[in-house]
Amino acid sequence: RKRARGKRLLKAAAVITLVNAAGQLYAEFRRSRAAKEEEANEGNVRKIYSAFGQGREITVEGSVEQVKLQTILSGVSLNLADAQIDTDVFISVRNVLGGVSICVPEGVNLRCDEKLMFGGIMKAVPEYEGENVRTIYLEANSIFGAISVRAAKSGDDGVRDYFEEETFRNISKEKV
Repeated sequence: RKRARGKRLLKAAAVITLVNAAGQLYAEFRRSRAAKEEEANEGNVRKIYSAFGQGREITVEGSVEQVKLQTILSGVSLNLADAQIDTDVFISVRNVLGGVSICVPEGVNLRCDEKLMFGGIMKAVPEYEGENVRTIYLEANSIFGAISVRAAKSGDDGVRDYFEEETFRNISKEKV
């Protein structure tokens, strides 16, 4: 019996080692592929980002029309506060077992198409009116993850105050 138990333990250790090695190879493959994809982002209005098993802070600057973000087992912060929004922008987020925080510039509207499974989305972006107001269209697909979208003010210190102001304004509208 001891010999059989020892053989089972040895087999289990071998399987765990192989699975771990395969996981590391796959993670390295995904990271190198993401690096190649992101090289094409420079000077392009269509941007592609991905994260696999890592935390990332992504800042988008310059002109942008489309952003694709894929995350697996990752926490990602996507900052568009300094991006140049000349037209409507389309953002596609595919998130599995992770969290995504998106900061959009002040003065843009947000429209969401969300498909969530065991997750949630939090939106703190006010509505603006006018002919020149641009819209960010967010397609959010998340499984076992969360996505938050907030509007930036002039500086990060104002974001929390802005959210609180908007929350209090919405609460006061409900009571009237």
